[in-house]
Amino acid sequence: MRPRCGRVYLFAEVLYSGGREVRMKKRTNQQQAKKIIKQVSVIFVAEDSSVILGKLKKGPGKGFWSTVSGNITSNEDRETTGHPTAAIRVACEQFGLSVEKVQYAGFVTLRFRNALSERITYVFRAQTWNGFPKPHKDIFSEVNYFPVRDIPWELMMPGDAEWLIHALKGRYRIGVDIRCDVTRLEVDHINIGLYKDA
Repeated sequence: MRPRCGRVYLFAEVLYSGGREVRMKKRTNQQQAKKIIKQVSVIFVAEDSSVILGKLKKGPGKGFWSTVSGNITSNEDRETTGHPTAAIRVACEQFGLSVEKVQYAGFVTLRFRNALSERITYVFRAQTWNGFPKPHKDIFSEVNYFPVRDIPWELMMPGDAEWLIHALKGRYRIGVDIRCDVTRLEVDHINIGLYKDA
């Protein structure tokens, strides 16, 4: 079953400036006071267009399939255009794959209901790598290749399937805004923007 998304916007102009994304909506004073958690996520797309996913071992997403993702360190935070060094590091730590080059695919903002933090995830595509995927023992219980037509969309965290399908195509960069309750696995709403480079 393919994911459904009710709000997808196509932008002809780039939505970032100086290497940093411009948020689609102005924040309120309350939102500005929230702690911003920065992460990276890497999508592995093989030559036959299959995708590598890992099954989460713990947390609210236990049992769900996911891409690799991890926090950005203070040194990596100095980079622009999505923090590629962090993406390469996380790919190695979580799937045991050596990646030399990644392609920036956009960003996903998670705004948590009744929480004092929000998370920005910078998304990358990797199409070449060395090694065979091996799941990090503390994060994933298993790892597997999935042809796009067989991706278990219904077994992914709420909201992930909606933006992943666009990131896989690689035609546009994504700008995603999700309001959700992670503990209850509920999504209040999701906006997806698709845009090209200038």
